[in-house]
Amino acid sequence: MRRTAGLLLVLSSLVAVAAGCGGGGGARLSKSDYQKQLNTIGNSLSGTANGIGSLNRSDLKAASTGLDKLAGVFDTAVAKVSKLKAPKDIESAQADLVAALKSAAAELRSYATKLKTTSLANAQGLVKQLQNVTSSVPFKQIQAAIKEYQAKGYSVG
Repeated sequence: MRRTAGLLLVLSSLVAVAAGCGGGGGARLSKSDYQKQLNTIGNSLSGTANGIGSLNRSDLKAASTGLDKLAGVFDTAVAKVSKLKAPKDIESAQADLVAALKSAAAELRSYATKLKTTSLANAQGLVKQLQNVTSSVPFKQIQAAIKEYQAKGYSVG
């Protein structure tokens, strides 16, 4: 589980960088301002994710709580990126990222719920699934959105 937590924290840091922070307002941000906001929120969210700590496979309740907190980090990224007034050329990547972050948060919560309702003896299967969570569809979609940003010349990740 320690490796899984590490992978999730690294991925959440990458996602945080790509997520941007709330920009609201009317005018679109310039590419430069958008990237500055990406870096600001990335630093903020990676600090939050790193504070969660590692998941403990012998304490399913603590592991479940850790996954719920990590899902909350993704929710924060969704809320902030949804408010960001992106440059026109990156709107598609931003929409893709929001959708992928929502799916990833839901997947993490699903695992958290399963951990709450299973016994330690039956947790092995969940542990194996969690070790591969970064290969799941939502996490691949996050990686694809990050690549879309990068392909358009945005410095993320």
